[in-house]
Amino acid sequence: MRSKSLTDSSANKANAEEALQAEQDKKKGTGKELTNTLEVIHGLHGECDWLLKYYEARKSARAGEVESLDNAKSVLNGADYSFLQEARAHSQTCPSTSIQCGMSKDAAGDVVFVPHELPTPDTCVNVGSQLPQDGQFKICGPGTFSLSRMTCDRHDYKSVTIEHPTDAFTASDCKVYKLADFYQIHGYIGSAKFSCDATAR
Repeated sequence: MRSKSLTDSSANKANAEEALQAEQDKKKGTGKELTNTLEVIHGLHGECDWLLKYYEARKSARAGEVESLDNAKSVLNGADYSFLQEARAHSQTCPSTSIQCGMSKDAAGDVVFVPHELPTPDTCVNVGSQLPQDGQFKICGPGTFSLSRMTCDRHDYKSVTIEHPTDAFTASDCKVYKLADFYQIHGYIGSAKFSCDATAR
């Protein structure tokens, strides 16, 4: 009788240990699943926070892109923007300047530059132009030019500076730059501004 009782106790103990091990394995699996779920939630939360934080900046940049595409279409259809430069050159202490983005190529393979006027010194202008990896941009006129992939409200973040000396450039002088030479921009010109001295022509 005692032998049977010991056998039953051993069997019950083995069953209890097996059940305990199964519960421990289940808990471990559930804990791992919970950790993975929390990581996903954290990632989604961070992404949503980023979208909310930069919504206005992205909205402004998108508006700039649409305007740039409209200008590109106008240029391809034969529109002439030179009169804007001439009119503003007479009304500013600094000559009219512009940054021109190479958005596309024509049938001959030449880059089509879309102008973005910089009418007022020390005033940031949202450009919002996505350029191809081998893209180019052109800067016209004398002054110190500042470009950033951010919109005007964060223009100074990783902005790049390009100098056009007053004694080497006039309003009609332009210089073409390769986008690849300015890694901070990463293929996107979000905003631009310039300054110049009183002797600029």
